[in-house]
Amino acid sequence: VGANAGALAAALKPLPAGAPVLTFTDGTLAIGRGAAPRGGADVWLVRYDPRTLNVAVKAGENGGKTLPHRNIVRSLTRLGGWSGAPVSFGVPAATPGIATAILLQSADGGPILAATRS
Repeated sequence: VGANAGALAAALKPLPAGAPVLTFTDGTLAIGRGAAPRGGADVWLVRYDPRTLNVAVKAGENGGKTLPHRNIVRSLTRLGGWSGAPVSFGVPAATPGIATAILLQSADGGPILAATRS
């Protein structure tokens, strides 16, 4: 749970030795050679709004409150797969005001192997 700072810190681990390097410049994502997990990995393009927006909560334990939200994900698109060999992907320009992050994630929703952002 992201609200539990101790649990969040314990869940974050440094990348293992041999993790692939992601380089994102001029609309191109390059992923270097690395040890791919069994089943490979997915490359995800995440577009998010970096502003802090006040959101009215309609139901649940915070129903009736207005709470600040930041880095709201607006889209999640699979760019392709990675099997350990170097590969590159074209990344379309983001809409103005929207930020970009790219995740390299073990297949089937496994652990994040590497990440970068613009």
